[in-house]
Amino acid sequence: MGLSLSTISQKHRYCFMNFLTILFSSLWRQAADLRPAMIAIICTACLSLSGLATARETHGAHVHGVANLTMAFAGGALEIQFESPAMSILGFEHSPKNQSQIDKVKASKELLESPAKVFAIDGKKCELEQVSAEIHGPAGEALEHDEHDHEGHKERHSELSATYTYYCDGNESLNSVKVLLFAHFSALDKINVNWVTDTQQGQLVLQSSSPVIVIP
Repeated sequence: MGLSLSTISQKHRYCFMNFLTILFSSLWRQAADLRPAMIAIICTACLSLSGLATARETHGAHVHGVANLTMAFAGGALEIQFESPAMSILGFEHSPKNQSQIDKVKASKELLESPAKVFAIDGKKCELEQVSAEIHGPAGEALEHDEHDHEGHKERHSELSATYTYYCDGNESLNSVKVLLFAHFSALDKINVNWVTDTQQGQLVLQSSSPVIVIP
């Protein structure tokens, strides 16, 4: 009989996560080249065992003005994933039609690749390990080619995604993460957030008036 995640008790989930935390913490400084893989394993395990992966799919609908953010913290590894329809960030989803729109696409990607302009982390000294930002669909493809088939892009959506990986040191706890994106993108109305640590998890909705993820 197969064993599914839904049949695993909360106690066993925490025991498993504690095991991963201890294992990867001991290996972290001894194998710097393996850090990205270790972070990916920790975060995937956190999301799977907590059930947030399913919740993320539920919130993942393509809705203008709305974005989605997933944050996982375990064993000193912090990973944040951000996804949004291009309309919520750029104000359009089609292939850029003029230089002003091309510049906006480039500037938005550059901003997402600048973590200090995206997040303010409180309580931990976190060092950025890796950041990547992509624009998918017509809006992003337009930057890669000189000529475009605008009709071919007519029915397609464009989306932005970014991943931020940190290693956090020190004895302080991770208190909160402030998301600064509302100050940069006026078309962004709210961000659905799923967060998980090795001992707890939560969901909330961020808006310009309440942009902080507080870790109890």
